Amino acid sequence: MLDNEVIVKIEATGIGHLENSLISGELFFVAFPFVSGGDGVGRVVKSGKDGEYLLGKRVVICGVSGCWSEYVVSTHEWTVAIGNNVPL
Repeated sequence: MLDNEVIVKIEATGIGHLENSLISGELFFVAFPFVSGGDGVGRVVKSGKDGEYLLGKRVVICGVSGCWSEYVVSTHEWTVAIGNNVPL
């Protein structure tokens, strides 16, 4: 794991324009296997040295492919802590 990386256990993600285009067949140039989902909400379960301040916190991640997975690797720069009271 790199110093700037965090591993997030995904709790929720959405369907954006890219996912809708893939589902509808509008996009056909994506190489498979491909895990979609560009934005997600979850909890940081592991971090490199630079992302330790996020460890255990509920976060939003954006600009990262693979948020339809159970876990995703992001960088702390693209990961923002949010409160537990923010509804999904």
